[in-house]
Amino acid sequence: MAEFNVPSPGDVIDGVAQGGMMATDENWPPETPSHWATYIAVANADETVASITENGGSIRVPPFDAPGVGRMAMVADPSGADFAIIQFT
Repeated sequence: MAEFNVPSPGDVIDGVAQGGMMATDENWPPETPSHWATYIAVANADETVASITENGGSIRVPPFDAPGVGRMAMVADPSGADFAIIQFT
């Protein structure tokens, strides 16, 4: 998986990343367009994914570990609005 980068020191507050970028590499499907994602910090990514599906949401990309950042997943609410969750390490 591509490395997640915090682009500048201004994007870290009290030691916690507030923004970042990730390149789309060979692990992404070729049809994946450039995009932005809103991330919501959670205490436990795997439990949150289970809760999302139990409540009618869907999983676009299952939870995965992003080295040096945490565990994240790409999901959608029941109406199809995409967002991401992240469990910081």
